[in-house]
Amino acid sequence: RTWLNELLKDPVGIFIQLGLKITKGYICIYYDEQRKEFQSLEAIQKHIINKNHCKL
Repeated sequence: RTWLNELLKDPVGIFIQLGLKITKGYICIYYDEQRKEFQSLEAIQKHIINKNHCKL
């Protein structure tokens, strides 16, 4: 087992959840859910790229 598997019970599930926050909720994963939601997938993608929020 790797340290990641020990920390995360469902490593695939976490990436699915993060993807859904971006593609369905238009929420930047760098901020908590209390922050403003974006109006479209294009808007959140531009924000993520412009702010360099592409990393985990």
